[in-house]
Amino acid sequence: MVAVKSDREPDQSAQDLREALRALGDDAGIDSDHLRNKLALSERLIAADKGASRTALLTQIDTLARHGRITLGLLLLLSVFLAWLVVMFAPGPKTMINAALLWVIGVAGAIIMPSLLLHRYHQGGAILRKPFTWRSRYTAYLSVFGFVFGSGLLLMASKGLPVFYAILVGSTILLSGLIGAYAHRAHRSAAAALGFSVWFALLPTPILLFANGTLPMTQIWLGSITLVFMAGLGVLALIWQWARISAATALYFYPRREQRHIKEERKPASQAYNPYRLKSLANKDAEDSA
Repeated sequence: MVAVKSDREPDQSAQDLREALRALGDDAGIDSDHLRNKLALSERLIAADKGASRTALLTQIDTLARHGRITLGLLLLLSVFLAWLVVMFAPGPKTMINAALLWVIGVAGAIIMPSLLLHRYHQGGAILRKPFTWRSRYTAYLSVFGFVFGSGLLLMASKGLPVFYAILVGSTILLSGLIGAYAHRAHRSAAAALGFSVWFALLPTPILLFANGTLPMTQIWLGSITLVFMAGLGVLALIWQWARISAATALYFYPRREQRHIKEERKPASQAYNPYRLKSLANKDAEDSA
C-alpha cells in the first residue's frame, strides 16, 4: 500500500497520488483502485476547502478576548495621562481644560460596553451561547470607542491647544491607536474598527489647526502632516496583512479539510463484521434450535 501525505497539503498529496497511479499502471488491482479513491477524495477536499474551520474561528475569538481587556485598559489610562498633561502644563484658556476632562469622560463612557462584553465572555456565557454574535457586537462597540478616543485632539485643539502639545497628543493617540489595532489582529474587522476609527477621528484636526491659524500654511507643515497620516494608513494596511497571517496560522493548526477528510473517510460498519449483529444472530440461532 502506498502511503498518502497529510491533508494539510492536499495539492501535493493529489500530485503524489497521480504519480503513483502512473507508476502502478492499470493492472495494479486493489492498490490501483484504492489510490484512485484517494485521488478522488483529495480532489473533492481541494474543491470544498472554503474558509476556516469552526475550531480555528473559536480560537481566534478567544485570543481576541484575552488581548482586548488589557488593550482597552491601557488606552483608558493613556487618555487620563494625556488629559492630566494638558491640564497641568499646557497654557491656554479654561475651556481647553474642560475639553480635556470631557474627553476623558467620553472615553470612560465608551469603554463600558466593550468591557461588559469582555467580562461576559470570560464568565463563559458567550462561549456557550453565541460566540460569533459576541464578536460582531464587540467589534461594533470597539469602533465607537476608537472614534471617541481619537477625537480628543480635535476637542482640545478647537479650544486653543498649543502647537507643541497638539503634536505630542496627536502622535501619541495615533501611535496608541495603531498598537491597539495590532493587539486585536486576531480578528481583522476588530483591528480595522479600532485602527481606522482612531485614524479618521484625527483626520479633521490638521484642517482645524490650519483654519484657526495655529499652524502656518506652509509646504513644510503640509508635507509633514501628510506624511504622518499616510504613514499611519500604511501601518493600518500592514496590520490588516498581519491579521490575515494570524487567521492563516489558526487555520493551519485547525484545518477544515482535515475534519472533512475524517468525515468522508469514515465508512459505515458492514453487518458481516458487526460484533453486535453477530451476537444477535447467534442468540437467535440458539433460540430456534432450542
